[in-house]
Amino acid sequence: SGDMNKFIAITANKNEAQKFNFKYITEFDKEIGGRYSIWSRISFAAAFFAMPENHENTFDNFCLGGSIADSLISDDEDYQKFVKMLAFSDIWFHNFKEKNTRAILCYDWKLRSLPNYFQQLEMESLGKRPSKNSEFEKTGQIIFGGYGPTAQHSYFQLLHQGTQNICADIILNQENEYNGLAYSQGITQARLLSEGAKTLLKDEETINGNVPVNLFIFDGIDAKKLGFLIATWEYRVFITSVMLQINPFDQFGVNAGKIYTKKYQIKKD
Repeated sequence: SGDMNKFIAITANKNEAQKFNFKYITEFDKEIGGRYSIWSRISFAAAFFAMPENHENTFDNFCLGGSIADSLISDDEDYQKFVKMLAFSDIWFHNFKEKNTRAILCYDWKLRSLPNYFQQLEMESLGKRPSKNSEFEKTGQIIFGGYGPTAQHSYFQLLHQGTQNICADIILNQENEYNGLAYSQGITQARLLSEGAKTLLKDEETINGNVPVNLFIFDGIDAKKLGFLIATWEYRVFITSVMLQINPFDQFGVNAGKIYTKKYQIKKD
């Protein structure tokens, strides 16, 4: 119909899209997994509508940030060491310190949904059975988190006084240092989680402390820096998968749900 001229179909199955009379169809390879598709044409439509006025190159800058990480992982020894340290510590905490859960907390409103993205990236990539040849029995950690100031009113009680063995990633924007409560909260929580507190609190109020924290501090946030951070996290996950000797790109657990849902629907009909 004429209305379909107003839509763009972004698909790996062009023939199916043509059945709906889409005039504009753009394709991507079937091999592009969902959690790694953010750099592809799949993201273009969302990026187009998200671009502020006079910032037509936002998506290009986002991809540029990712490509800088691509270059550094090949050529820059300091960057390689940084990403390896993240990956190795994840494996170490999980396998030898029994920390099977990691909280990811963002203290900038613009990045409030980032922990959801990282949750899928990590748990879908690393949520596999251990390799028979690996010295490590535990693979991916449980990842959860969100916007830090909101989290203080939900699960922070457990982080500070509960009995779970956890670690944390905290992401801050230094631009907010002098005029934002969120930045102060993020710095404070990083210190309380890692160092605990010995003053100002009664015995029953004492918090656990000794929670390992990775602190990521942005010097301002823009599309390029966000692209760089996400690509860095992807390399963190990939290096972890190589060390664990598992494939981060398959998702048989996800597919099983789809297969049996179809079977159930056929039975029902």
